[in-house]
Amino acid sequence: MKKVAVVGAGLMGAQIGAEYALAGHEVVLVTRSQPSADAALGRAHAAIRGLISHGLVPVAKGEAALPRMRVSTDLRAACEGRDVIVESVAEDLGAKADVLDTAARAAPDAILCSNTSSIPIATLGEAARAPERTLGTHYANPAILMPAVEVIPGPRTERRHVEMIVGLLRDMGKEPIIAPDIPGFLWNRLQFALLREAARLVTEHGVDPAAVDLAVKRAIGRRWSLIGPFETMALGGRETFVKIARLLFAELGRDVDPEALARIDLPPAEALRSLASERDAELMRWRKRDLEERSG
Repeated sequence: MKKVAVVGAGLMGAQIGAEYALAGHEVVLVTRSQPSADAALGRAHAAIRGLISHGLVPVAKGEAALPRMRVSTDLRAACEGRDVIVESVAEDLGAKADVLDTAARAAPDAILCSNTSSIPIATLGEAARAPERTLGTHYANPAILMPAVEVIPGPRTERRHVEMIVGLLRDMGKEPIIAPDIPGFLWNRLQFALLREAARLVTEHGVDPAAVDLAVKRAIGRRWSLIGPFETMALGGRETFVKIARLLFAELGRDVDPEALARIDLPPAEALRSLASERDAELMRWRKRDLEERSG
């Protein structure tokens, strides 16, 4: 059993804490105020009970995980004696640097993990003044349901710390993916490459944003949930893809103004709440199938 602190217990942080607790670890969720701490614990408990209700976690295992979690509003005290500290605060360099620096001084032997989606791990490691034990663990949202976690070593991260975190994640049923410490790491580079071309289709070619969403949901998205792009190329024939790439790569490589995204008409978020619920229900079903396949 490891002693784990999760700093910044919004929806993502609370779910990360819940997963560590389900794996048998002692977890403290750290927030800035008592009301936010109470809310964080409520979110973590709700995440576990959601897994129980969908048959993804046995009742006894889920109920046993609940008392392994507690909350704190004292960052330094909460980090003392921890083996692993997961930073999951807002995507702001100053905020993350402050948390990691305090955590590193409070727990001189802890592995420091950041849930950053864009800030270089090298930068965060230097900010913490502990680059040898700082790495990224970037979760996909919702963290409790998505199996993949990007593990991003910095240039000075010691291999033994990377191996420790990879092992913990695998024991939790996650699928760690080692990613390079470059802007966007791995899946955000893929995601924003697609988003860049989607913006061009809408702003330069007059494509309806709804048509772009439909093409992803009903075509390539469904296929990619089963086989990745290189597997698709292998099945479709390398030469065919190379020929298409010769025609398209030069066209697709042109720059797109990021502000184009601000000019695209999007549906109001409230109108998508039911869609988000459908997404989570489908992710629950996928996760259940994954677990059934793993158990044989």
